[in-house]
Amino acid sequence: MEATVFAANSKGVRRALVIAVALVVVAIGIAISVHVSMARSEAFITAEAFLRSSNEMKQLVGPIKEISISRTGESFINETGNGGRAKLSLTIVGEQASADAEVNLASVLRVWRVTSVDVRVGKGPRVLSLPVQTQ
Repeated sequence: MEATVFAANSKGVRRALVIAVALVVVAIGIAISVHVSMARSEAFITAEAFLRSSNEMKQLVGPIKEISISRTGESFINETGNGGRAKLSLTIVGEQASADAEVNLASVLRVWRVTSVDVRVGKGPRVLSLPVQTQ
């Protein structure tokens, strides 16, 4: 009788583990899909172009080698009708230093523009705001 109960419990544990692993795989797949689609968005392309052309950014990190969506920061893109808002937490790798940036954007008629940029170079506590041209 005990062997039968143990076998039944063992099957239940195995089933629960298989379900848990499947859920983790699905969650990772969703996260990767969101990450990739965000990195291909017009908001990201606009933020990347702004950072690469910013003389202030070049002074902070040197020539920029890579810009990517941060895995740990908060990022979102919210488009409604003809407008939208986005906040992108980005990691910037330059030839002289690395930095984290929080870029806020707004869109009108699906044209994105950067509204503010806060940058933290290295692991320091100091956050710098880059100048943004308003139109």
